[in-house]
Amino acid sequence: MNLGMICINHVMIYRCPNLDCHSTTKNKLISKDGFFFRRSDSRKIQRFVCKTCGGKFSRATFALEKYQKKRRINRRLFLDLATNNSMRSCARKYKVNYKTVQSRMDYFSKKAKKNQKKFLKKLEKSKVQVMQFDDLVTSEHTKMKPLSITIAVDKKRRYILAAKVSSIPAFGLLADKSRKKYGYRKNDHERGLEKVFEKIKKRCQSRCNNSIR
Repeated sequence: MNLGMICINHVMIYRCPNLDCHSTTKNKLISKDGFFFRRSDSRKIQRFVCKTCGGKFSRATFALEKYQKKRRINRRLFLDLATNNSMRSCARKYKVNYKTVQSRMDYFSKKAKKNQKKFLKKLEKSKVQVMQFDDLVTSEHTKMKPLSITIAVDKKRRYILAAKVSSIPAFGLLADKSRKKYGYRKNDHERGLEKVFEKIKKRCQSRCNNSIR
């Protein structure tokens, strides 16, 4: 949930961004204050003014896309990155700076976390009958720096309930080479498992049946 924006019964309630001020559109201490035209996506954005502290803000103040200049590429860029296209090739394709694509990666990460929280909130009303856990091994930028991704999934509906990335030391034929080149690598796999179990316990304690496998 956003600090300055709350949705109640599909009605958006805006709150003054000043933390010391408790004005909202619900208590009628915030009124509309015209519009401005946003060039990046050709939209009219509503402005607001606080009657208590005099602060001004807009509907875009609380959005994750704040300060973005190239909003039009977000959807297509996300699909390209999700299909394993490199950031540099995406930058060339959309004629933007590499740093723009890099900043969008952080934006997509925050948006995904926000959407996942909303999704899990909806799942609280339904029961998880059977859960499955799996570990995926990938790497940072070389196979000498492996990572373990622990995932908890609702078996029947295939929903991801929790996930955690942990660093692990290289194994097999690459173990000696990795230690020689990068030094000792900490094994956080057990801690990652514990965090996944903690998340599941918090979210599903009252809902899960005893048939978790």
